Amino acid sequence: MDIQPADRGLRKRTLVWLVLLTALGGAGLLVVHGWLDHRRHRPDPAAGLLGLDLPGVFLVLVAILCLLVIGLGILVWRMGAQVRAAARFPPPGQRVIRDTPILQGVAAIRRGRLLQCLAVVLWLCALGLGIFTWRLLGLLIPAG
Repeated sequence: MDIQPADRGLRKRTLVWLVLLTALGGAGLLVVHGWLDHRRHRPDPAAGLLGLDLPGVFLVLVAILCLLVIGLGILVWRMGAQVRAAARFPPPGQRVIRDTPILQGVAAIRRGRLLQCLAVVLWLCALGLGIFTWRLLGLLIPAG
């Protein structure tokens, strides 16, 4: 079985991006946590984060999460389409972060279909999270 060797530069860039995005996510979590803590001690409805009230902040955070999951689904779908078209996994020209056995023929097409099924599952998760959030906010926010 042929092996596609890892791209060391890609591995290093991936690690740097992973650390940076983790730090960014942690900073965002600290900002929202600090704002929630401030709201708990001073429940001023007019004091929102970026001009939003608590349900608005929650809705923005969930919308960002849904968009990220939808974007990941698009990337996974495209990868599956490339794998199916080339009947090779990883597809030609694709760089990898670790040594990867090359699949060809039926096994690669099966992997491509599996990737596209995963993309659909990601999209359904984003849709479900959006519907759940909408219904939850409808229950929590008094009508009127």
